[in-house]
Amino acid sequence: GFFSASLVKIAGATDLNTKKIENDLIVSFRLAIFLGIIIVVIIAVIGTSASRSITNDGELEALIALFTLSLSIPALYLQIVIFNFFNATKKTIYEVIYTWSFNATLASACIILVTTNTNFNFIHFAFIYSGLRLVFTCLALALFDLRIRQHIFHFSHSQPIPKTTYVNYFVNGLPMAIC
Repeated sequence: GFFSASLVKIAGATDLNTKKIENDLIVSFRLAIFLGIIIVVIIAVIGTSASRSITNDGELEALIALFTLSLSIPALYLQIVIFNFFNATKKTIYEVIYTWSFNATLASACIILVTTNTNFNFIHFAFIYSGLRLVFTCLALALFDLRIRQHIFHFSHSQPIPKTTYVNYFVNGLPMAIC
């Protein structure tokens, strides 16, 4: 939703090597991290205040699992931005390979833990899921960094972006996020 405006711009562009497309990608990455961290912090704050009234160990475990799963949200948002770019540039195979590799790795890890009779519970699953999501997103980001210069010759994640670009991005992405 929110990051789809970028997908539409990139897919419709005849020349990706423009400042507008580059800025849009940089803002997408920054907002993916920022909004993901905000969600994690909100869940942590609400979880901390809710944990004070919890008397049941099962409820506390569920709260820990929720927080642990929320740690993967910034990585998920980054993944959306990365694969929106690849899909818009007709490199959809990257997302297919990524998704199947992630799912196979996660399933293998869970199968190994379950079949070896370890004390495997949902919190362990949440840690494995979030850890793998982070690792796979770092790999996807590395692939993005290798491929981006084929389209945007001097791309850099760290260049300054005007505040109005952030506002415009947010205003354009919000209707798609609401839908």
